[in-house]
Amino acid sequence: MDVTDHIEDLEEDKVPYNAEEAKIREEQNQEILEDDIFTYLCNCGALAVVSEIQLERLPLRKDDLSRVFDVNIHKIKPFFIEGKMKYLKRGQSKYELISIKNCSTCLFPIFYQSLSSPTLQTMPTTYYIIHNSVRLNKSEKDAENEKTILNKRNIKGGGKGKVVVSTMIEKCSANDEPDSINTTDNYNLNAKLIKQELEKKNVWYAEKMNQYKKLGENNLIKKKRGTLCI
Repeated sequence: MDVTDHIEDLEEDKVPYNAEEAKIREEQNQEILEDDIFTYLCNCGALAVVSEIQLERLPLRKDDLSRVFDVNIHKIKPFFIEGKMKYLKRGQSKYELISIKNCSTCLFPIFYQSLSSPTLQTMPTTYYIIHNSVRLNKSEKDAENEKTILNKRNIKGGGKGKVVVSTMIEKCSANDEPDSINTTDNYNLNAKLIKQELEKKNVWYAEKMNQYKKLGENNLIKKKRGTLCI
């Protein structure tokens, strides 16, 4: 059995093919910084995968929604301990022999490899990441950035501008107590933002008044020029 038979790319949207857009999309998909390292954890918190690309970019196997990678092609390092071999039924009269790879801490299945024979001398280099078996490890910096969320949007309707300002109180981390959340900074930030928006509106009204004033002065000058003085 050729394990590549199971590898299927994600379906593209059914739109007319455009060679230029396809080239741009391909270049964008390949633009990954060398310093970017993504770590993924087992659901128990143990390290499972270290990768230079996000796992969502890997090919998808539609049989079980697993993500597929080859350690000889992708810069991905899996962490596991060997599990059991078993046969999976993939369809009517169709079975697949797989070698399960477990988490080194909780022994939960994370990966598997598809085998053509239980007596293989050399194991394949293709791995399948079991669906929902790992999660992205967010850094402390990302977690800190998520504590405070501020949304600002401008809504215009009925010929008048209306500013809607919304703030979200800091989220508690796993180690924070709800009583320790300081809401003062959020209210202060909200007040400053409203003040800035009001100042912008005042400037806008002042500019409009100056325009109307100049327009009135110009009309007055034109009338004086057309008036005969005795």
